[in-house]
Amino acid sequence: MRIFVPQSEEDSEIFIEGDDARHLFALRPQPKDKVICGDGKAFIYEAEIGSVKKDGLFIKIGKKIPIEKRKTEITLFQAFLKGDKNEFVIQKATELGIDRITFFSSENCVVKLDDKKKAQKKDRFEKIARQAAMQCERETIPEITDFIDFNDMPTAAAEKNGIFFYEKAFALGKPLLSSYLSENKLSKFFSFTVGPEGGFSLKEVNKASERLPIISLGKRILRAETVPLTALSLIAAAAGEI
Repeated sequence: MRIFVPQSEEDSEIFIEGDDARHLFALRPQPKDKVICGDGKAFIYEAEIGSVKKDGLFIKIGKKIPIEKRKTEITLFQAFLKGDKNEFVIQKATELGIDRITFFSSENCVVKLDDKKKAQKKDRFEKIARQAAMQCERETIPEITDFIDFNDMPTAAAEKNGIFFYEKAFALGKPLLSSYLSENKLSKFFSFTVGPEGGFSLKEVNKASERLPIISLGKRILRAETVPLTALSLIAAAAGEI
């Protein structure tokens, strides 16, 4: 069993309720059953089930173990996609080891959000990331950052040693991701940017290229939700994660 809990001290006891309790109840927990907990950021805890109630259960926190930091922290800058595709990307990117996802709006994004809807979406995305991390038994939960506008993306991505995917990059003679990764050693931080279903406008490509190298995933045009997962698989392999 693995669940996420608030940061805790050794020999403390916490009460689990709500969705997390329902997750554990599905596993038919018994007092003294061993469970691995984590705060999703810095520590994992060896723990055991305490008393079990109708509305939740107590967990006794044992040994506190620091989470080993990864050699390369990977960030995805993702343009908003239609429907539930954003949630799909979050789920699968979490399984593949993404550390952080920053969603942004661009010219061809169908999704338009006001401040209230942005807050609601962010809460929803954080919940999806947490659930996906529990399902795949990750030690950490990917961070869903505040949403940004395209104009702020190139600088933010460049600060994370970013690259920029463009659907017409192959025709322009830009390097394949596999070639780029073989020629450029991953540093402590790395990021990649992916566009919406309609792709990036030429104006956006020109602006991004001022700060980011344009990279190709080959001659085929991949679906918008396929691009980040294909790229992340190759990047994670280069980082020695898979």
